[in-house]
Amino acid sequence: MDKPPRKKKDAPVEKAVEKKLTPPKPQITHFQIPAAVLSQLNECTGGGFILIYINQAGQPQIAARHDSTVVEIGLNSFAASYFNGVQSTQDEIMLDIVNPPIIVIEDDDDEDGDTTFLDDEDEE
Repeated sequence: MDKPPRKKKDAPVEKAVEKKLTPPKPQITHFQIPAAVLSQLNECTGGGFILIYINQAGQPQIAARHDSTVVEIGLNSFAASYFNGVQSTQDEIMLDIVNPPIIVIEDDDDEDGDTTFLDDEDEE
């Protein structure tokens, strides 16, 4: 006669296995870059900086210091230009991936004078 499995004895084993397979959750503490470090960084610049980083919780953070409004405006303008350039480059890369360029080969040896078009699917 078959005996039904005992659930009370199996349950602790399942919980133990589950605990071993589940990685512990990291403790996320609130951390800010110390003001003294930011002041030292500012002393190493010509009047200011913008620091963009990811905190322990995986969230983007920005720390900025500037000695004057003129420096702040200049930094903001430069950062905007930089990120616009990065975005343009990424857009071009994505367009090339989605729609690869067509390569035109002029073949002088071709008797009928037709132009040959190649894309990634054609072989030479």
